[in-house]
Amino acid sequence: MDNHYFAIDVETANADYSSICQVGVAEFENGTILRTWKTLVNPEQYFDQFFVNIHGIDQETVKFLFRIFRIY
Repeated sequence: MDNHYFAIDVETANADYSSICQVGVAEFENGTILRTWKTLVNPEQYFDQFFVNIHGIDQETVKFLFRIFRIY
C-alpha cells in the first residue's frame, strides 16, 4: 500500500496565529522523507521573546523578506 503525504509546519512570531514567520513542507512516502522546502516570511508583527527563544527567528532575520501573501 502506497502511503504518500505532505506535512506542513509553521512558526509564528507571537501567539497570534497570523504572525507566521516561517513555513515548511515535507513530502513523505512510506515513512521516508522525499523532499523538504522552507522559507522565512516577514509577518510585519512584533516578535515575542518567548517564541524567539523557541525557533531563533527574530525581526532582524526577516526584516527585508516578503510578507506571507507574496509567497507561493
